[in-house]
Formats: sequence, C-alpha cells, structure tokens
Amino acid sequence: MSDVRRMLERAGEGVSGAPDALERVARRKGRRQRNRRLSAAVVAIAVSMAGVGGVFVAFGGSSPGPAGSAGVIHIRLDGPPQPIAADDQAAWTVVGTSDADKVLWRIDAETNEAVPLENTRGAQWPAVGEGFAWVTVCQGPGSDGCGQPSVLKLDPVTGVTLATIALPAYPWQIGVGFGSVWVSTADGLVRIDASSGRILGNVPGRFDLLAMAGGWIWASSEPPAIVRIDPSSGEVVGTTSVPDPCVMVSAAGSIWTATCGGTGADESGDVLTRLDGEDGSVVGRTKLDHWGHLVGSDDGLWLVRPADDGRSDVILPIDVATGAPVDPGYVLPLPDELRFSVIGIFQWTPFGAVAAGSLWITDLGTGTVLRVPVDELASLERPATTSPSPSLETLPAGYFVQLPQELMPAPDNPNGGGTLVATTNLPEVTIVSVDSEILDSNGEPSGGSGSIGGLKVKDGQIRVHLDNQSCYYLVGQQGTSAGVSVTVTVSPEGAHPISVPMGSESVDTSQPASVLRILGEDFEHLSGEQVRTVDGVRQLIATRTYAWPQDSCAGTRKAFVPQICPPSQGQLQGDNLKEALGEVMGAIAQGRLCDLWLLALTPEMEAQHPWSEFRQEWSDWLFERLGDVTEPGDPYSSALTWEVVAEETVGDQTRAKVAITLRGKRVAELLMVSLPDWPAASQRRVIPFWGLVSYTLGGE
Repeated sequence: MSDVRRMLERAGEGVSGAPDALERVARRKGRRQRNRRLSAAVVAIAVSMAGVGGVFVAFGGSSPGPAGSAGVIHIRLDGPPQPIAADDQAAWTVVGTSDADKVLWRIDAETNEAVPLENTRGAQWPAVGEGFAWVTVCQGPGSDGCGQPSVLKLDPVTGVTLATIALPAYPWQIGVGFGSVWVSTADGLVRIDASSGRILGNVPGRFDLLAMAGGWIWASSEPPAIVRIDPSSGEVVGTTSVPDPCVMVSAAGSIWTATCGGTGADESGDVLTRLDGEDGSVVGRTKLDHWGHLVGSDDGLWLVRPADDGRSDVILPIDVATGAPVDPGYVLPLPDELRFSVIGIFQWTPFGAVAAGSLWITDLGTGTVLRVPVDELASLERPATTSPSPSLETLPAGYFVQLPQELMPAPDNPNGGGTLVATTNLPEVTIVSVDSEILDSNGEPSGGSGSIGGLKVKDGQIRVHLDNQSCYYLVGQQGTSAGVSVTVTVSPEGAHPISVPMGSESVDTSQPASVLRILGEDFEHLSGEQVRTVDGVRQLIATRTYAWPQDSCAGTRKAFVPQICPPSQGQLQGDNLKEALGEVMGAIAQGRLCDLWLLALTPEMEAQHPWSEFRQEWSDWLFERLGDVTEPGDPYSSALTWEVVAEETVGDQTRAKVAITLRGKRVAELLMVSLPDWPAASQRRVIPFWGLVSYTLGGE
C-alpha cells in the first residue's frame, strides 16, 4: 500500500473534534482496498470517505516569497503542492485541492520560475526520465473514481504535452527506467515504450510503489512484500517480505522502504528496511521514531517529515552505509503565512525529490516548494533535543550491536538462564559469535563459560539463549550464580565451525558474500564506536554484564521435577553396584527426581509409588528437610555419602541395603537389587540392570 494511502488510514493523531471516531478509522484495515485508489492530492475526499469531514480552505493567493535561511528558496504556487519529481532541468509537482483542478507545475531549476501546465488537469503522480517528463492523470468522472486514466508525455523544457497514452485501469504510481515508463494500475504493472508511447505489455499482479535499481524493477505488493521484476521479460523473479511498505525509493544502489505510523498489532514504532539492489535480500533494518517521506539519490538518502511545532519540517539524513539516521537532523523553517488548510485531518507530511544539487520539499499549508541546497544542509539549525523516552535507547553512530539492558526470562528452558535479544544495523544474515562467562555468587568469574558461533542477524536482531550453568549445581547451590558476562563478536571470518552429528551436513559459518559486499572482504567498510582491531583483524565487539532474570532456574526445575514424568522403557544399568549407586546418588544430589523415578525404580515400584506421590514425598525430603547437600564452598561436590550395610546374593540376584548419610547423619535407606531377568539382560555385552525396590526417607 502506498505512502499516501497508508498515511490517510492512520489519521487519528492530531485531529480535533472526533478523536475516538478517527482512532477507529485509523485502524480500520478493511478500508485499505478502497482507499488504495486515492492519490496524494485527494486529501479531502479521502477524509470524507473515512467519515470525517475534510476540505481544503484557501486563505490567500500566490505571491513571490522571500528566500529562507541556508540558501533555501521559497517557490510560491497557486495551490497546495503534493507529489514531486525532479531532474537537473526542472522539478515537477502536482498542485490542487481536488481532482477537477489539480494540474502539473514545472519549476525551472535554473530560474526557479514556476509555471502551471493547464493541459494536465487531473494530474496524479509525476515522474521524469528517459528524456521526458511524465504524469498520470484522471480526466473526468468514472465508475472507479478515475475517468479516462492515462499517462501524459511532456516536453522537459516547455511542458507541452507530446502524447497521451491511455491506460487500461486506475493508475497508482509511475516510474521510469530501462527505456520504458512503468505504471502500477488496478490491472497490473503497465509497461510503455518511452520513445514511441506504445504500451509494450502488462505484468499481472497487485503492485503499488515503484523503484529502479540494480537492473531490476522493484514494486511493493500484497501481502506486504517487495517484488523484483526482470524489465526484459516482465517476470517476477524474487519476493522479499518486509514490514508493511508505505514509502519506497532507490538510493546508493539499494532499495529502501519504510512503514508509516507503526508496525505490528499495536502500530507502534516505524521501521526502515534496506534491500540489496542486486538480489533483494534484506541488508538491515533500522527503527525510526517518526514516519515521513524518503528521498533518495545515487549517493544519499533523506527522510523528510513535519516537525512537532507545526511551523517547520525536519530533514533527517540517513547514513547509506549503515542505514542509521544521522540524528537529530536539520530544521527547515516554513513560510509564516498559512494559505491552505485541511479541516478535520492530521498534520500532512511533505513530499520530496532530489536533483540539481537540491532537495525539493513541498509544503501543503503554505502552497510552497522549498528548494534546499544539499551542500548547505549543515548550516540549518538542529532540532531541539529532549530526554529520550525510557523505552528508547540512543543508538551509537556507525554500525552497532545494541545490547539490551536486561535479559528476557526463559521459564521453560531446561538449561535455565535467560534470552538475549540485541538490536543491530549490521546487514541481514551477518554471522555473529557470542561468548559468555558465568559469574559466581559474588559476581566474580566462576570458571564456567560458553561460546555460540554461527548466529545470524535476522530482522535487525541477534537472539541467543544464555544457559545458567549454576542451575545444574547440586541441591542447595542451584541458581546461585549472580549473572553472566557477554561478549558479541563480529569478524570477517565469521565464526568457528559448528559441531554437527556424524552423517549430518556441515554448517557454513563464514560470512556470506552479501555481507562482505557491504562491509568489505576485510571489514574495511565497518565503522562505529564498537569497532576494534584484534590481532590485525577488524572486528565489532560489544560487551555487557547481566544479572540473571528472576528465578532463572525455573525451567531446570520443570525438567528435573515436572508435573508429569513421561513413561520410559529404560532401567538403571551398571557393571556393579557401585556404578549403579553412582547414577542414583547423582540424580539425588542434583534433584533429578523424574530420572530417579523412571530409571531406578522397578516397574512394580513405580506402580506402588505413582509419580505424583513420589514427586511430593521426595521433594519434601530433599528440598525441604535436607535443603543443601553440597560441601561448604564447593557447589559441585556432594556431602551425601553411601555405604552398603547389608548384602546377600540369592541365585543370580544381588540384594543390598544402602545407607545414605549427610555430613555424618543417616538420612535415608535404599534397597537395591540386581535384575538378571530383565528382558535385555541375557544379551551379550549388555551392562547389567539394577532396580530400587524399597526406600525409607529420614531427615536432619
């Protein structure tokens, strides 16, 4: 869905009179198909359709305006300008308050003289290229709101109409490239030969926004995606899913698209997405704090939007290397006189184009096009900065990995710990390594560490689970780690190879070619505050220390002592009683009661002591009465000991009474038996089976 249609649908902000109704309208997704036929200029109609009376009111006529600061030139027009296109000869903008009186104006790039082209009534969207100016028009009423849809071919110097090319359906947007004019319509993407004006073909589909880059036609489509079209064959050769595209331009060899008014169910936060101009892969995503129009060139990208004060606009440069906004941008003061207004609509966003060394910015309220020399942007004032919202983090300049302030809980992970979700503007699928070091109860390194390689940047995030190794300590010391120290490393080599099971395909953890094409083979294009050179290798390194989320061992307890212990055909094995008891004592010391019940108890004992009963009895004994089974100062060493106090052999079966003590005090007795008749016991080279057939639990 196009920029203008999306903005109209999100019209709840800043409108007085009926905010509740407008809020419902702004979120009414079902209206999008009807509204998709509205051009940028049909503001009043669109608002009326939404149920809110909106009409243009004119306060004054056209008159020459003074130049602004920083060499900014004010070009006054007879009506409110909206869509605009430009090249080195002229800027072309659609001006008017309704379909009946909208016309295309030509602004000479050398003299700044603005001239209306009366033969362009019904103008919708302008474009310039292939040696001509172009504009879509709707002349007269029609059943779909557009009578006689067509494209006008104009002389680039005089503005004289050279040809009128009839279209098969309502025109949405227009682009020029590869010797052709491309128009997205209700019936598909129409291709027109720029020289002859003859329609060459139609690409079926539901397309809207258009851009040209990397030898391809790029178009937004539904469901939200950007498609890549071969201009020679007209075939769709690739599709990339993106967050609801609202504006789209080509800049610096890439395709850039952004949302307008938020993403997701709550429509909060806008996102700028960058696609590789060759293959359409997502290079990166950047959060935006305000929607606006994108203006792109071969070497620059800007976002233009209204300022909060309503008396100026903000021009926000975007770093084309990283996709990060160069905050806070520059203030573009508007003329003081308000000449046009729209009653019952939100603050309108400016349109923009770049050519002839200038940004051409439209302002609807003053009926003005502001020409801003690009090389004098820095002389404009900076917006007043305010303290950032607590929910927003200030991102560093250049490439970055922004580590979160805290880890997310992972209550169902059997390894305990927490989940780290970092934001980044590194290219999509960049390979990342994450190293962690577990801290002891005093916040000092405990000796436990972990390394995870082969992680990939996805949707502008790095997501990894960090295990709390202390959740596997013995009962009484589980979860005593104070936190974890994390280091995220990005290097041109990628990451160390990942171990995979025998017979499985190896995992390639080297940096993808699409990443190296952007950052450089040796990361020579990598810049930012976190960039370091280590052993001659240029890397990005981010570090932070975290406390574990509250109750970070909840998932481990669920695995050790679940509500339901699933049945198993396994049984305890050991070459001798000592080995078998080693397994039993290990399960007890770690609190792995489900393992103990499943493997140690014989089927008859499981029937006598169902899991729910066993779980409650042993939990009370182990976690409440004993509490801590570790040696002082050593969470890995158990203070539980055992000894055989009685043993006898009857036939092939061994029976042994085992006493368990804790720090010299007897706390339990177990009766262990060998199981020579176990079904698999007679097979060759099978380790003998053992079972727990009776127990008595005491306590301290």
